Amino acid sequence: MTKHGSRVQMAKRMPHSKMLHGQMAMWMLTKFAMVFFIMALAGLLLSFSEREREGLCNTQALRVANGIGGSIAQVVNSPLEDERKVYPLESVLSTGKEDYERYEITVTHRAPDGEHSLRVEVTAVQQGCSAAKNVPFTGYDGQTPVGFRVYLLGGAVVDHAFTLEPSNPDARSRYFVMVKCQSKEYPFTRHLFLQDCKNENPTDCLPLSEGEIDACCGWPAGGAVCPMASADGGLE
Repeated sequence: MTKHGSRVQMAKRMPHSKMLHGQMAMWMLTKFAMVFFIMALAGLLLSFSEREREGLCNTQALRVANGIGGSIAQVVNSPLEDERKVYPLESVLSTGKEDYERYEITVTHRAPDGEHSLRVEVTAVQQGCSAAKNVPFTGYDGQTPVGFRVYLLGGAVVDHAFTLEPSNPDARSRYFVMVKCQSKEYPFTRHLFLQDCKNENPTDCLPLSEGEIDACCGWPAGGAVCPMASADGGLE
């Protein structure tokens, strides 16, 4: 074969080689684009899933806050003189088909400008979602005999607030107990007891009579003493 013939054959092969290189480059670009698209789609779905989970968590927290707040409102506004109500606490917040969140409940007695209220705050331990319910009521001020004196029982009270821990496996708060009663002698003061009950049986929680309840609301007997109310130390 002459040199001229070899050059002709090489010239014929070059377009084919360039075509192969072009096809390979296009294939690699397509693959990279597909990988990038899949990664972007996965990130988008993950972000959507997290937002959806946070939204469900906020919804569940609001449901619990409204449930407890509504129970308190029913008790303080009920025409009954003496009443006991027990609110069972779920151990976790459901945030999806198989997703759950540990949470805490803080109940605070507030009285800015003399306007009394009980604030119920539900907060997830890890997710960070939360919700709150404010329950106004007439508080005792020494001049309003129909006002309630509030007692927070069963947990450490800090700044007129205590925290319930339904998700704590070592000391789980199982029930939120509300007891309302009225003194049986003048000036007929009304009392509202709120208890963080950790007993498995709700009948073992704060009763409607005996002990502190009798001391505050019944005929004094047995040497029991009515405890210090939340507002006794002053409220901001």
